[in-house]
Amino acid sequence: KERGRRAIVKTLSLEPDPLEEHNRRLQEKYRRIEKNEVRHESYMMDLTEEIVVACADAVGGRRVVYQGQEINFEPPFRRATMAELVKEL
Repeated sequence: KERGRRAIVKTLSLEPDPLEEHNRRLQEKYRRIEKNEVRHESYMMDLTEEIVVACADAVGGRRVVYQGQEINFEPPFRRATMAELVKEL
């Protein structure tokens, strides 16, 4: 292959049975990946929780009273989407 030239596929012919088997293998592979993947959002929430708890510990405690309201920084924190929180207002 010459440098800078690309191979271009102009036709693709697959028999139905091997194609179905290939699709089944890919679907199983994607299910395994999805099951085992670490979601970025979950990772960031865990990291944020650790930072907030460390800050609370550094300033004297995980339970703080602010404007007469107790705030508890004990993990685990409740997980909710922004949309879920807005609905609660």
